[in-house]
Amino acid sequence: MDLKCIFSLAILVSQISLSSTQNVNVVIQGATSIGETDDNFVCVTLDWWPTEKCNYNQCPWGKAGLLNLVTFGLNALLGRNRSQIEKDLWVANWQLQNARDFMKYTISRGYKVDSYEFGNQLSEAGMDASVEAEQYGKDIVVLKNLLKELHPDPKTQPKVLGPSGYCDEKWFNSFLEFQDMMLLMELHTISIILVLVAQTYKGVLNIVNKFKPQSGAWVSESGGALHGSAKDLSLTFADGFWYLDQLGMASTYNHKVFCRQTLIDGNYALLNTTTSM
Repeated sequence: MDLKCIFSLAILVSQISLSSTQNVNVVIQGATSIGETDDNFVCVTLDWWPTEKCNYNQCPWGKAGLLNLVTFGLNALLGRNRSQIEKDLWVANWQLQNARDFMKYTISRGYKVDSYEFGNQLSEAGMDASVEAEQYGKDIVVLKNLLKELHPDPKTQPKVLGPSGYCDEKWFNSFLEFQDMMLLMELHTISIILVLVAQTYKGVLNIVNKFKPQSGAWVSESGGALHGSAKDLSLTFADGFWYLDQLGMASTYNHKVFCRQTLIDGNYALLNTTTSM
C-alpha cells in the first residue's frame, strides 16, 4: 500500500515587528498498513436508560434514553428464564417471533436496516444477565437464518452484531467457534489504564484472527467511566485527548468501528441538549 498525504501549511515567520506566511507541502509516504477500518469507523451511541436512572446522586440522562426516543432493538432474552442454580444466568432457546414480526414490518415499510444487534452485554461478564456462549452462538445461527429468509439478497441483507459485551476470552473463544459474524466488543475504560485497554484490543484481535478472520471487531460502547461517566470531565475538551487516543488505538488493532458513548445526555455526551453544542 502506497499512502501519500499532502498537507498545505501556513508557517508564521516573525522578523522583529514583521510577520509573513509561506505555503509549504508536506508529503507522508506509507509503505504498509497496520490496520483497516470500515468507512463508517467513527460512530456515537444512544443509550437506553430511563429518566430516573441515577448514580452517585446524579440523574444525568433526562429524556435521552432509547426508551423515551421509541427506538427498537432485538431482545435476546425472549423465551429464556433465569437459572435456578446460577445467579444472572438465563437459559433456554431464544424466541424469535417478536424479531420476525419487527423485521417483516421494516420490510413492508421499505426501511433499510444496516444491522441487528442481538442483545446487549450478555457475555460471561454481563450486567445483571448473561447467556452461555454455546447457547448464544446457537441462537445467533437462528437469527442469521431468519435474516436469510426475509432478506435473501446478500447485498442488502442486514449484518448480525453481537455479543456487545465485556471481553471474556474463554466465553468469546467458545462463542466464535459457532460464528462468522461481525463481532462487537463493548468496552468501558478510564484514562489511567490505557495500557490495559491496548492489551484488550490486542486480545480481541487475536481471538478474531484465530477463530474467524473473516469477521471483524467493533467497539460498540466506549466511555470514560461506568454509570454515566465522570461529571465535569467526560464531556469536556480534556476528554478529547482520551477519545483521540482510543480512536488511534482501536484502528491500530484492526477494529472496524469505534462507537463513543454517547451522543446526548449522561455525563459523556458529545452534544449539549440545551445549547445543541
